[in-house]
Amino acid sequence: LIDELNEGMMVGLPFDNIPMLTAETAGCLNGNFALVAGTSGSGKSTFVRNSILSSVVKHNERLVVFINEEDEKKWKSEMLIWVGNNIFNFDIQKHQLRNGKFSKELREKLDKCCEWLSSKNKQIMIIPFKTFSTSTCIKLIRKYMSLGVSKFIIDTFKLDTNSDMNLSWQILAQNAVRLYDCIKKTNRSEGAFLMATVQLGKSSSNQRHLSQDNIGVSKSIIDVASLGLLLRNVDISEKKGGSKELKVFKLAGKNSNSKIPVELDSNKHYTIIFIAKNRFGTAEDYQIVIEHDMSRNIIKEIGITYIEKSF
Repeated sequence: LIDELNEGMMVGLPFDNIPMLTAETAGCLNGNFALVAGTSGSGKSTFVRNSILSSVVKHNERLVVFINEEDEKKWKSEMLIWVGNNIFNFDIQKHQLRNGKFSKELREKLDKCCEWLSSKNKQIMIIPFKTFSTSTCIKLIRKYMSLGVSKFIIDTFKLDTNSDMNLSWQILAQNAVRLYDCIKKTNRSEGAFLMATVQLGKSSSNQRHLSQDNIGVSKSIIDVASLGLLLRNVDISEKKGGSKELKVFKLAGKNSNSKIPVELDSNKHYTIIFIAKNRFGTAEDYQIVIEHDMSRNIIKEIGITYIEKSF
């Protein structure tokens, strides 16, 4: 066991540009199921794309993404923007794709992004669902695991189409268990890592501190998860000079025992990551703040903060 631990058996694929989250959670470790929850517009899909895609490319992993909320063209557009800014530093923004009538220079850049993505079509695979089915998802996960794929994303995990709405949360919880059973480690398999995004109710958008309780009656789905992350955007009142200004620190020093204050720019956008559940480290001791540029699909870690629970 000591030899296996020394070789890094308890460390998974890192979250790109978010080292604190990787250090605290062991990253995307095979055999584990992770949930990323947030309200609409909180950046769940952006977080998943930007924290995992870059890492998959850098570490030569293989990834399958199941999408059922955003359509395939939307994901392709987001991928072009992500490649343009994260791979080639082209400074491509979403409004440029949305407005069309591309300049010759922009078209050449987009074609280069397309060429790069085409070269990675065996490494990053996107499978759209017209109607979501957990059973179909499990069959595909098993198929790709047999082909050597070990990283999977479901965006968004929700109730199967045509399910009995009177038993919705029970069915959702059962499906979470089925997904975990599919990817967990066994004597015959090293398993795989699965991350699924989950939608939170609108009431959560009014709360400063998020926890497992925000998942509501469906919180039983997090019981099988090794990692539960809840996201919300930083409010203008929490930035520099605001009435609820956050105290954000960047850890430094040999043992990260020095705290360097970080000011949040009122002109930039930030997301707070709440670690609601974590089998590999602490949970709810602090929150991680990341800066996100959703127009360019770029994220980076800023520091940590402490938000007290609301009672």
